[in-house]
Amino acid sequence: MAVCYYPILTTAAALIAPKDEARGLRSSDGILLSVLPDLKVESELIAASIFYEEYGCFRQNGGVGGAVGGFAGGWEGAMIEAVVRNIAGWVVYRDAVQYQGSVDRLRQNPWALHSINTPVKSKEERAREKWCSFAVHTALSRHKNTIMNAGAGSGGRVTDQVSVENLLWTAKDAIRGTILGVNLRCVRTPPPTTVQWVVEISDATLKSHLSLMELDEILERIQRDRLSSFNTNLDPRMLLYSDPHAFFTSHQKCYDYIKQQPTEQFLASRRAARKYLENIGLTLS
Repeated sequence: MAVCYYPILTTAAALIAPKDEARGLRSSDGILLSVLPDLKVESELIAASIFYEEYGCFRQNGGVGGAVGGFAGGWEGAMIEAVVRNIAGWVVYRDAVQYQGSVDRLRQNPWALHSINTPVKSKEERAREKWCSFAVHTALSRHKNTIMNAGAGSGGRVTDQVSVENLLWTAKDAIRGTILGVNLRCVRTPPPTTVQWVVEISDATLKSHLSLMELDEILERIQRDRLSSFNTNLDPRMLLYSDPHAFFTSHQKCYDYIKQQPTEQFLASRRAARKYLENIGLTLS
């Protein structure tokens, strides 16, 4: 299994130090080299990119997308920014793998440890965000060969990994990413059952022939019916620093790592989530 080195210090020395086929970063692994906000790139990252290209590692760009109200101004500027940041990741760092280049308005950090108050978007704003993001993804997929991916892993609290609500939250991400035309990336280190669930929902989205026009309606219904009070602000990986047993316990509720199969508790939640999604129009059978 390949890993991607996510550096906390971006000097060339720190970026290059883990290179070690036996005990560190192998040539089959990769490194995150991101374009910074305002389309800034760094000489230290360029040096690391040259080094790892010769070593054989893949490079990944996390600095994509455009923000309305930020560096590029309005919606049209944010669309241009989203395209350019994707291109810059390839031209400067040779990032062949990139996060999705979506368009959104400037907002607070969604991965904070504590709950945040993000302003509610209007229906018109949500629709415009989807259309602008779809246009960016379409332009990039037609004219570039880089791999774009969208996060579709577990979004909820670590104790809710096995819940129906967590499966439905994950389903929302998988539906959105599939319709917008990007590859799906499971985030926040979910159990194997979540990865399989993402694939299942993506296949069902294609089978159901859902369109961009229907995207907001189905996602809003799931949110309104089942997720209005579901907390998705805590990154469960943070427990690895304070209570690793709680992190792994949540995995074991979903998946039996000794028998290599889903638990009965997960299968019951999956049946309930499937039944709900089928009732609102998704073709899962």
